[in-house]
Amino acid sequence: MSRRFHRPRALAIGSDADGRPAWLRWRGRRERVRICNAWRVEGAWWQGDRAGRAYYTLLTASRAALVVFHDEADGRWYLEGVLD
Repeated sequence: MSRRFHRPRALAIGSDADGRPAWLRWRGRRERVRICNAWRVEGAWWQGDRAGRAYYTLLTASRAALVVFHDEADGRWYLEGVLD
């Protein structure tokens, strides 16, 4: 069963030189991640919102599949959901 959070949760993620996730802190441990999928959502340009989000589906070293995003408006990473 997949679990999507009503409100995304802030998450500590370390990026590689290209700004893609390389590791994260998950359940109290630092784990390397592998990117399974990536996509981008642009802001509402017609309302003057240019900040977008970069989404990733990640597989952690402990085999958890997570959907995370980097919010360009505040520069932080968030966990949006856990996949089965």
